[in-house]
Amino acid sequence: MTAPAPAAVSQGHPQRWLILGVICLAQLTVLLDNTILNVAIPSLTRELGAATADIQWMINAYSLVQSGLLLTAGSAADRYGRKKMLAAGLVLFGVGSLVAGLADSTAQLIAARAGMGVGGALLMTTTLAVAMQIFAPGEQPRAIGIWAAVNSLGFATGPLLGGFMLNHFWWGAIFLINLPV
Repeated sequence: MTAPAPAAVSQGHPQRWLILGVICLAQLTVLLDNTILNVAIPSLTRELGAATADIQWMINAYSLVQSGLLLTAGSAADRYGRKKMLAAGLVLFGVGSLVAGLADSTAQLIAARAGMGVGGALLMTTTLAVAMQIFAPGEQPRAIGIWAAVNSLGFATGPLLGGFMLNHFWWGAIFLINLPV
């Protein structure tokens, strides 16, 4: 006979919906950055004198580093703790966003985007793991559905938000919007 689960585990974390909102916001910023840069290409070409190869690296450095480190980031989260890796991912992503927003050369922007990819990998792997950890099995499908909807929203709104930001601010603002998160 197995022992009954403690009340906190069987019902989920008492602040689970607030936590889900926070991790979904972090996930949203990571996914926005997959597409938001695409609308800034003309501005980057003009203001930084970026060549075609530079633009390709600006866009792909983030995705390549992020996807290349997903397994390693997941392993680090299991080994060192999801909360620690989530916080580390937020810090790395924030620092990378700040450097990207203030970059004055293509090389700086490419390096910053790669750094953002490291933070993004940590965030991608830990947000869903944390959601699964804080919700009771009966609520997990609902939480995953909300998390997945936010993922879709991030890809869809990236170009829209990027266009809005570029109409009102300079190109670096598309990265600085990540800092409040």
